[in-house]
Amino acid sequence: TRDLIALLNVAGVPCGPIYKMNEVFDDPQVQHLGMASAVPTTRGDTVSLVGPAFSLSRTPPRMRHTLGAAGADNAAVLHELGLTDEDIAGLVRDQVI
Repeated sequence: TRDLIALLNVAGVPCGPIYKMNEVFDDPQVQHLGMASAVPTTRGDTVSLVGPAFSLSRTPPRMRHTLGAAGADNAAVLHELGLTDEDIAGLVRDQVI
């Protein structure tokens, strides 16, 4: 990848690498720009995520938390839609959710 990017840069072709998720935070530009944000998880630890693409001096962006586990809010949402606990249990039993 590095060799190809160098050749393309010499030819005047704008380009850059496409990273796997485990490579993103090792990029010198990501580190230089401070783009990594340590974000609290619902488990009580933190995870590094790419932060917002811009920063404003008076209202700097913050990432307060990550999303919960997939389906963590299913019951609450389904209750808001009018389903009962029995309805939801049936959906779980039938492997709909």
